[in-house]
Amino acid sequence: MRKFLAYFLGVLGIGCNAGVSVSPPTQITTDSALTVTCSPNPCNVHTHSTVQEPPYPYMWYYRTDVKNTLDVPLRVVWFEAYHVENGKWIPGNVTGRTLTAKDFGEWYGDGDRIVDGVIPPRGTATDGRNWHGSMRPKSDPVKWAYKAIDPSGVEHYAEVIVESVPIRK
Repeated sequence: MRKFLAYFLGVLGIGCNAGVSVSPPTQITTDSALTVTCSPNPCNVHTHSTVQEPPYPYMWYYRTDVKNTLDVPLRVVWFEAYHVENGKWIPGNVTGRTLTAKDFGEWYGDGDRIVDGVIPPRGTATDGRNWHGSMRPKSDPVKWAYKAIDPSGVEHYAEVIVESVPIRK
């Protein structure tokens, strides 16, 4: 339930991040060993078998895979959901803080075994039920961002923007 609420509120930017800077890097390197994908994207899946009572009338569900392309482990040290507000990406989640390696291990357990945020060499961390919701049948894009560190201390960054197919009744 905690995971469900955190995703729900985090993606929508509901929560408290006062005094916490979780902005993604201003320069995105194309040689990062960390990659992230969401599927389907654009997302047109509006129900999930594990969600009996969705908190919003309009929902989008997708699988998120975070892959380590190196032959050494990568430790995710933070990750965050973002929503668009006044043309800017705004971080937010129910914890009121940047999401940590521990959170990553708890939330991304549907793929390779993740302990304390560590993705094994050539491994993939998966959240099979990532989602966002809206009061309207059309949702703005959401973004997930991740920062990881390899054993030599090099930082790796990846992000994905999830587009939502409007719901037609």
